[in-house]
Amino acid sequence: MTEEIDSLGYLESMTFISFSWENCVNLRELLPEAKIQWLTGEWISDDRLSELKRFGFALDIHYGNLDEARIKLLHDNGIEVNCWTCDDPEAGERLAAWGVDYITSNILE
Repeated sequence: MTEEIDSLGYLESMTFISFSWENCVNLRELLPEAKIQWLTGEWISDDRLSELKRFGFALDIHYGNLDEARIKLLHDNGIEVNCWTCDDPEAGERLAAWGVDYITSNILE
């Protein structure tokens, strides 16, 4: 799979996102420099926080599980934060003010 993406010239600009922790780890082994986001709907444990940091993964989490303190904790550990799927403009503004790195949405307003 990665060979096809690379042959198209997209590999350097690609962000890989997966709910499967094992897929993220395997991909990190194949592509040490890849941008990888582990996707979850739940807040993470301290152990998972350590693992995100260890593997250099970003966190892609349901926006309802974020607040300013959690975003700060992730950033303090060098972890980028993407949240999904925020279609509420007020919530999106709040998340942006808290410093979330990316917001996945179905609307453009």
